[in-house]
This record gives sequence, structure tokens and C-alpha cells, in this order.
Amino acid sequence: MLSEIIKNIALILDDKEVIEYLNSDKEISNAPTNLNTYITLVNFVLTNIAENFLCYKCTEELVSDDKCRLNLADLTKGICTIKKVRDDRFKPVKFRADVDYLYVGSPNKMYFVEYSYVPADLTSLDDTMLLPLGLDYKTVCYGVVCEFYTLKMQYTEANIWETKYKANLKNLTKNYRDVRFFSRGWM
Repeated sequence: MLSEIIKNIALILDDKEVIEYLNSDKEISNAPTNLNTYITLVNFVLTNIAENFLCYKCTEELVSDDKCRLNLADLTKGICTIKKVRDDRFKPVKFRADVDYLYVGSPNKMYFVEYSYVPADLTSLDDTMLLPLGLDYKTVCYGVVCEFYTLKMQYTEANIWETKYKANLKNLTKNYRDVRFFSRGWM
């Protein structure tokens, strides 16, 4: 939940006011000023990760219209990149993307559209965070702390946390194609 990651961020930043608020009855009228800043920065970091590092992926079914088009407005999430389009037999299909439509080969046929998306903004402390495979809360916390210090113009601290944040992201996004397995001599 968002409240857990906010609590971790407040612990790193030693923000006792936010920690006390999260441990109390959580009346919204008594919310500390930094709480909204933390929520905004969590959304910013998650969007940055989704757009530049790790993809949130989704596959949805769409039916083409009479003009062999799939309406992108029918997709439920905010599109970042269209990855694949498959027909009803799950075979890859060539497509052409437009601003509003994907043009495919056959009219009135079902297609599966796989795409990456930007997660919806988290607004409530009870919202659940869905993270892409491999991403952990610690990395998100590091990114938020880095952005918080940048926002407060404390650039030395921001650089320290940015180094940790980028190191974690680099470990998550390693290119595993470069890993070589040597053949065994006894085989």
C-alpha cells in the first residue's frame, strides 16, 4: 500500500510529523504538508520508471471495425508503447499505428493488443502499488528521496540518493543477452 512506502520515505528523511500521522487515525484535515509532496513524488518516480526503465505490460482483446481499425481509446490504461498485436490464433500480426487507431489486416476480427502503460496516479494512502516484475519498494523510496532533496535544493544529498537509485535500476535492467554459458568439457 502507498502508506507503507510513504512511511519508509518518512523514516529515511526522518520526518517525524508524517510518521506520527501515519501511525494515528489518519484524519485528512490534520495531514502534514509533506505528505502530499511524498505522494506526488511517488507518482512521478513510478511514471519515470515506467517510461524509461521497466514496463508495466498489459494485453487486451479488441475487435476491429469495418475499416480494419482497432480503436486505441478502447484500451483501459494509458498507452506508453504498443508491443505486439496478435490475431485470434495468437499469431503475430503486422500493424500500423496512428494517433487514434491501429490498422490491422482484417475487418470485424478479434485481436490481442500487448502494450506497455503508465500506471494510474495513486491518490489515497490505501491505494495498492502494482510494481513491474523485479522492481521493489526500496528502489521507489530511493527515487522519491532523491527527488525530494532536489526539490528542496539540497543537491549533495540528492546526488547520494540518486546514485543508490540509479544503481538499483541498473541492476534491474541489466542486459542478460551478454551472459555467456561455457560448454562443459565432459559433455
